[in-house]
Amino acid sequence: MLAEINKRLVVLLEAAHPEFRDVGRHRGRMSVEDIRKLIVFSPALRIGLFGKLSTEDLPSGERVLVVPFAAAVIVCEGELIDSQDMAIALALKVETTLARIIPGAPDEDRDWPILPGVGLPEELSIDIADGDELDADGIALWAVLFKIRVVIGEDLARAGAEDEIEIVLPDDFDPAEIAP
Repeated sequence: MLAEINKRLVVLLEAAHPEFRDVGRHRGRMSVEDIRKLIVFSPALRIGLFGKLSTEDLPSGERVLVVPFAAAVIVCEGELIDSQDMAIALALKVETTLARIIPGAPDEDRDWPILPGVGLPEELSIDIADGDELDADGIALWAVLFKIRVVIGEDLARAGAEDEIEIVLPDDFDPAEIAP
């Protein structure tokens, strides 16, 4: 399911931001070499899981996966200051888009079924990547960080409520005997 969420984020962000020359998925942290390869497509956007996944148990028996994602904005436009200005402006646009999209929603145009249990992007923030190596090349890298909660497992309370309940009374039971 995480791969499907990532794929949907890429498609939704690509559609919302034609100003990026290249939008795609990335796995984990990006190396300096990965970033240098992408400057040919500047400005570029890479979306992927980023950081440690955490879990929470719900009283219902379900579990919540708290999945950290990053949308990395990569810009190389001449002078570093120009790249930084453009990167932060694009990161702000991406952050605004992420605050409004629903990655688990169905979409008939894209033949996407609903992804049950998939929450909205939350805890959005923007951070600059540290890197003298990138600065020397005039590359700016800003990341929009966010989390998506995914509920997995079976809701035991709901599953029990859907079962038929059979009440068995003794043969000699008379409700009139207990009536006031």
